[in-house]
Amino acid sequence: MRTPKTLASRDAHIEEMPHTSIAAATTQRTLVGTSVETGTANEHDLSDVTELAVYFAPGSSRLDSKALLVLQQFLTLVQPASRIRIAGRTDNTGTPALNDAIAYQRAARVERYLRRHLHVPAVQFEVGSSGACCYAAANVTETGRQNNRRVELSLTVDAPRQVQR
Repeated sequence: MRTPKTLASRDAHIEEMPHTSIAAATTQRTLVGTSVETGTANEHDLSDVTELAVYFAPGSSRLDSKALLVLQQFLTLVQPASRIRIAGRTDNTGTPALNDAIAYQRAARVERYLRRHLHVPAVQFEVGSSGACCYAAANVTETGRQNNRRVELSLTVDAPRQVQR
C-alpha cells in the first residue's frame, strides 16, 4: 500500500500519513496546522500529494538556510511526470501592491531554485501568487504574520497505473 508523505513543519521532517481508502473520499492534508482541501479522490486516483511551506522574513524573498533545507528535501520526493504547484503569500502589512509584488517574488525565487536543482524529466510547474488572500493564521500577532509570509508547495506524483487483465 502507498501512503502519502507530508512535510508539514518548519523543521522539514517527513511524516507518514495514515492509510485511508481512496474510494469516493475527500482528501485533506495538513499544512502548518491548517487543514487544506486537496480535492475529491476516487478509486482511479492513485496520486500522492505532498504539501509544505517555505517561510520568509518580512518584506523579503531571500531563501534562508531553513528554506533551503526544506527545498532540498522536497527535491528528493520529485519523480518523473510530477506536478509542482507554487503559491507565494504574504502577511497583511504593507500596501496591496507591495504585498502582491513580494508574493510574486517569493514564488518566482522558489521556482528558480527548484528548476535549477531539479534533475527529473517531465515535471510540470504551476506558479501563482497573491498578497491579499489565503492566510494560514490571523495577522494580529508576529507569529501569525510569520506563518503567512510563505510559499506553499504542492507536489503531485501520479502512481503507475496497473492494466486490468
